[in-house]
Amino acid sequence: MRGRLFWWGLMPAMLLLALAAQSSAGHGWRLWALTAVSMGLLILMRTTLVSWFYSFMSVFYVLGCWFKVMAHSASDLPYVEPAGNFSGSLAEWGEYYDFAIVIGLALLIGRVLSLMVWDRRPPHERRWEFRAGGVTGGQWAVLIGVAAVFYLINNVAAFFVTGVNARVTLPFALNAPLAFMALIGFAMVLATFVARDVAARQQMTPAAAFAILMVASMASVSMASRAAVVMQAIPILLAAHYLQSRWGKHQFGKLPVLMLGGFVSLVLVAVSIYRVKVFSGVSGGDGEMLGFFLLESGLLVVDRWVGAEAIMVAVAEPVRSMDLFWRLMAEDPAMGVDSIYQQLSGGKYELLKGLTFLTLPGYFGVVSLCGELFWVFALVLVMTLMGLAFEALVRRLLCHQMVPVALICGAVANALTQLSFPRLLGPFLLQMLVLAFILGLVLRGPFGLVEQRRPVPDSV
Repeated sequence: MRGRLFWWGLMPAMLLLALAAQSSAGHGWRLWALTAVSMGLLILMRTTLVSWFYSFMSVFYVLGCWFKVMAHSASDLPYVEPAGNFSGSLAEWGEYYDFAIVIGLALLIGRVLSLMVWDRRPPHERRWEFRAGGVTGGQWAVLIGVAAVFYLINNVAAFFVTGVNARVTLPFALNAPLAFMALIGFAMVLATFVARDVAARQQMTPAAAFAILMVASMASVSMASRAAVVMQAIPILLAAHYLQSRWGKHQFGKLPVLMLGGFVSLVLVAVSIYRVKVFSGVSGGDGEMLGFFLLESGLLVVDRWVGAEAIMVAVAEPVRSMDLFWRLMAEDPAMGVDSIYQQLSGGKYELLKGLTFLTLPGYFGVVSLCGELFWVFALVLVMTLMGLAFEALVRRLLCHQMVPVALICGAVANALTQLSFPRLLGPFLLQMLVLAFILGLVLRGPFGLVEQRRPVPDSV
């Protein structure tokens, strides 16, 4: 975000929304403390060496823990997700703000520590050069065609379709890597092609933007996920824009932004129609049901983000303890709707034939259920430092190519924010590292990356 828009647009808007929430809810000084922490997190994103993991974690935190509460407090609308035994008393709201502030401070301090210790060197993207040149129109067409076939197979077999249990079960646990490829793996391959094209042309071309949005849109429809197009396309486009602005040879055009807005709107409609058919069993032409899903999609601007309700569940839970935290960490994902958090939150999702839906605690709910502010701070701080170290490792594996690194960090931040069963996080990260390692080998080999012996000065 450009400096003028950030300082004279976003920051005043946050203060005005906080003022409206305070006038309506009367939550006291803690509301302003949470606002200050949220603003501090966003300001710290604007460092010379960008951290995509920290940036996405901060944005998700602000949207889930601050924006959602401010928007609901100012409008007095009910929360969508279950909040357990949370009564909304001033005492419970005070505890909510305490926990949310501590989580935000841990994220902020973790980033400061990384800047002080290991994240001080300038970016390395100019030390590498693609021999192969930009991606041709034919190569983009082949990539889009392969993606179409892959995501059609995924939709039929349901390796990864939101809420839908797999229809095809393969031997040797092969469903897991195919589900990973559908969720983020194919997008990592796409991001590598985009990195090559942007590095060669030093700009984001309409052809590259079209390929990004086409693949992300097919992924979103295939997985019946309205978030997929956003979580795949936005990190890639942001990283490409960041690189283009650093090189400064081409002005970033408005066409990719307009394409993104149009594609997202179309995909939301297409996925809503598909979800009507899959989840309700009625025709996509059912006007009443389609209207419900479209309204739900519109309200996602506020209610999509995990955070607030999960902390509410934790602060109102009398049995919160470190023992409960460790039980959550070790819980078997097969528990599904009978899992601990589903019971504590009072989630009303039922186990339907072939469908499984859950309310998500994210790391907010998991760590907050340990019950002590000190341990909440320590756990989130360790998680932040480990996430930043993971980003540094991925940067090295991928030859410091910012586009795929941004996508990976966005996926990791999203996985943490929407965490349901912590045991699933390890295999997800391992698969991501393996694919990053393979892509790194390809980049160093026939794909065309060569390390420059003398780094180009940053001012060039």
